[in-house]
Amino acid sequence: MPPERSCSGTTADGSPCGAPSNLVDPETGLCPSHDPERRQAVLEAARKGGEATRRKLSRRGLEEGELPELRTPQDVARALEVVAGAVATGRLGHHEATAATRALRAWLDAHDAGHVSERLEALDGALREWKRTGDPSPVLKLVKG
Repeated sequence: MPPERSCSGTTADGSPCGAPSNLVDPETGLCPSHDPERRQAVLEAARKGGEATRRKLSRRGLEEGELPELRTPQDVARALEVVAGAVATGRLGHHEATAATRALRAWLDAHDAGHVSERLEALDGALREWKRTGDPSPVLKLVKG
């Protein structure tokens, strides 16, 4: 097993650098933060990370009332348009948009399940009526309607 490498750099207070050995370059004995040739890349990565965090924290999301009340599948389609617009303008990030889209999909699934259940109950009632009266018109009305 190779010996553990430690960075030969020091922190601002003079204590030894605590970088993990896997980050220490065996040729220079320095971690990326202490290696002058890699320092600019580290600063650039930190700048990009800070910028990404700033963008994420500056998102305001959706305001109450921007999404329509969900009563029909058409309302869900309008809500998806609002979510898409918020993503396109940077008001919602990928994770928030994914969560919103999944919630809208769940609403549609529940709506469809309820609709199918209602249709089955109506059909069941119409079949019972047909058996009781011998008149198939309630079933035919449901099938054609």
